[in-house]
Amino acid sequence: LDIVKGAPMWLNISGVQDILSKHCSIADWKIAHLVSGEYFCQKVCDMAQEALDVMVKCANDLRDGKPADFEAMAYAQMMSGLTMQILNHSRAASGAEHLIAHLVEMKPKGFENANGIHGRCVGVGTVLCAEEYHRLAEKETIEVKPFEALDPAWVEEVFTERLSAGVFKENENDVLATFPAENLKEKWPEIRALIAKIPTAEELIELFKALDAAYQLEDIGIDNSMKREALDVSAAIRNRLTLNRMRRLIAE
Repeated sequence: LDIVKGAPMWLNISGVQDILSKHCSIADWKIAHLVSGEYFCQKVCDMAQEALDVMVKCANDLRDGKPADFEAMAYAQMMSGLTMQILNHSRAASGAEHLIAHLVEMKPKGFENANGIHGRCVGVGTVLCAEEYHRLAEKETIEVKPFEALDPAWVEEVFTERLSAGVFKENENDVLATFPAENLKEKWPEIRALIAKIPTAEELIELFKALDAAYQLEDIGIDNSMKREALDVSAAIRNRLTLNRMRRLIAE
């Protein structure tokens, strides 16, 4: 804890943002379970929620000018780590918002200037996903369309020769093809209820600004006009069922 306390505050704030991303990742996991029957463990989810609740309090205290509770912040990180050890994967800790960080690391076409440490990028991803999820939830009902694989020409253009082979391999057994698209429409009222528990983008931005944390694409070297592209491209990076990925099944 002495080492943690001695770290630059911006580095600690990056860790805060990484845990606050569970607002979206927990929702993504629950939504995936609803529509596809993906394995879901309530006990592990409760642990992730505890980590989130602890970090929400830490973040709010920091915003209000109270001393940083480094012990609680470290506890939240360890709880998140335990969820990954128990599941042997990161499902409870990483959803669509984390893929923005991977987008920054991979630098596909149009994102060559993207930069930033993991937590800052995830924080921006959390705002981006919260904004999009709440936009979708404004629809009382949705229409769905049949599954279509990613357009190979699009993959080759965006990911270029450097990355496209890996993206094709990752998506060869697309998780979107594992359940009927109609499930998404049928479960939409429950999905909207889960989205309602996610803070709005405006609420997250207000908090992140107070913490001097990243909150917009420009903070990680991406033009703010690239929101749609960032969502679309990041969703193709990993074959994980998130609501952002499910947008391919929703008729707009």
